[in-house]
Amino acid sequence: MLSRFTNYGVVKSMLRLLSKQTNKHGHKMYFCHFCLQGFGRNDLLDKHLELCSGHDPTKTIFPSKDKNILQFRNFQNCLECPIKIFADFESILAPMEETSGEIKKYQKHTPVSFAMYVVSRVGRFDTIPIVYNGSNGEKVFVEKLEDVTKFVHQKFPKPVPMLWTKEAMAKHNTQNKCYSCGVRFKPIEKDFRYRKVRDHRHYTGKYRVALHSLCNLKLKDKKEIPVLFHNLRGNDSHLFVRDLANTPGGVNCIPCNEENYITFNKYIRVGEKESYETNKVTGLKEEKLRPIWYNLRFLDTMKFLPSSLDKLV
Repeated sequence: MLSRFTNYGVVKSMLRLLSKQTNKHGHKMYFCHFCLQGFGRNDLLDKHLELCSGHDPTKTIFPSKDKNILQFRNFQNCLECPIKIFADFESILAPMEETSGEIKKYQKHTPVSFAMYVVSRVGRFDTIPIVYNGSNGEKVFVEKLEDVTKFVHQKFPKPVPMLWTKEAMAKHNTQNKCYSCGVRFKPIEKDFRYRKVRDHRHYTGKYRVALHSLCNLKLKDKKEIPVLFHNLRGNDSHLFVRDLANTPGGVNCIPCNEENYITFNKYIRVGEKESYETNKVTGLKEEKLRPIWYNLRFLDTMKFLPSSLDKLV
């Protein structure tokens, strides 16, 4: 009820006020006073209130018509990693006797061998499979990973300059849209970010496609090497993850629970590079050495190929 002396009105029934705005069929609705979300039954509202009542009041706001379309923009995540490592462990069930409360352990998975193979799509180096048989296989595996990562950095220390050939020039001149986002190129006078630039593979120097300047800055070859195991989550990761964490470099993981991980990363320091920083006191540029890190990303191929290796091969 509105008064002629004030701009405020009294809402006697929240149900009637919100029903006219959200319900066009005339059915009774039950609304949450915290988030104003409607439900067709009272028991559904009670279940919702158990979670919603612990938070501050909110309101659902829908996007406008010109901003109601979501598009994929992380095109840099679509780049294929040129170097991959495939690995596998073999272990035995060694007898043991250990009692902790009501739990009695009588067997333990002990790694006895592992194999590692580096696959490269950019050439410039060939590797043979690394096979190890013996004790302390998990520690040797971590050491071999560090050696391979440093070897890759030595082969590709800096981006290779682009090889601009007649075929690349002809391909570049025929493109009028950005290969990444599909938007037409704009003159440099109108928008510098959407001008036409050349994109090439930093490992080989080969020309790839024409991109916007903004999209080209995102499509950088990451210093990342995937390490692929079959059934990493259920078995192999438990064998070497502790030794991996005890070496220099951070470890990040996406856990599924306390024992299983969806994926985890290990950062390996492969060298140093010169950089210049401005001294805040003197205002002069000072030369400093910054570490160069490579990211080893451990993935489980069982997530993509849910079957045994015998059937897959």
